[in-house]
Amino acid sequence: MSITDKYSLAQSIKSEALNAGFVACGLTPAVLLEKETNFLRHWLEDKNQGEMSYLERNMDKRSNPLLLAPYTKTVISLAYNYFLKDIPSDESYYKLARYSYLDDYHSLLKAKMQLMMKALQKQIGPFRYDCYADSAPVLEKVWAVKAGLGWVGKNSLLLIPHQGSYHFLAEIFTDLEPEYDAPCINDHCGNCSACIEACPTKAINSNRTINATKCITYHNIEKGKKVFDTNTPINRSGYIYGCDICQQACPQNISCKTNNDAAKHVHKGLIDMKKSDWDNLNEMEFKSSFKNTVLYRTGFNKIKANIECVRNAMPAIKPDA
Repeated sequence: MSITDKYSLAQSIKSEALNAGFVACGLTPAVLLEKETNFLRHWLEDKNQGEMSYLERNMDKRSNPLLLAPYTKTVISLAYNYFLKDIPSDESYYKLARYSYLDDYHSLLKAKMQLMMKALQKQIGPFRYDCYADSAPVLEKVWAVKAGLGWVGKNSLLLIPHQGSYHFLAEIFTDLEPEYDAPCINDHCGNCSACIEACPTKAINSNRTINATKCITYHNIEKGKKVFDTNTPINRSGYIYGCDICQQACPQNISCKTNNDAAKHVHKGLIDMKKSDWDNLNEMEFKSSFKNTVLYRTGFNKIKANIECVRNAMPAIKPDA
């Protein structure tokens, strides 16, 4: 196949994306994102970022993809569905965001993107590319919308038609020039405000962004990572890592189906954890058991602080319930 056949190239890219386990793939030209980075600047000026100072850096790279990869002509936007119907269990005492039950998504997604690109190179010959999975200053949701994957919902998450929001996003910057997809211009949220009403800390802003300083996920992952802080005055609703409350409330997620590929990457040790296991968890066990999970990135001290916060706020139950 000639790489000058833009339609065939686009179809080959999408076919290899599906083969690698991604559920959606869109293609868009690499352009400047001045409007979008200005929007981010206003969000930062309003102090929505809390302690996440890294969001204030590399604004030029967020705006210009060529500053990350100078050869870039195309952004390949990818989505990987991590929804597993029966995980977590409704009987769980300490709650974790659904995505955390899989292997660390950073390495998982990068491995799948490499698999996808190597297979494509076998078809069409060498080309240049770089893979990103929440690992560089890339405006993931912006590229996903431009590539036609979906729209940004009122809870700030990307919503994919008929698939909902339980997705990891990833991007590949490349010098390939396939036929491009039309951006998503539809917004199916309508008058629905279920996510806003469901958020127990009122963290969802009116402009489809999040005030991180009020967000449960921010408090149990990002805030005070290096200190053993158990005194943060916020309702964590039982979550010791992340939060899915706004996603659970979203009508777009009602028909979500289990991703069989994601099921292959479930971390069984996390599923089997009982309340007493969490309460008695020591640092050696944490490091040996959860090395390839997102919890490991957050660190033992932070997770133990989260457990104490939740335990102090929730009613006592039988040790192994």
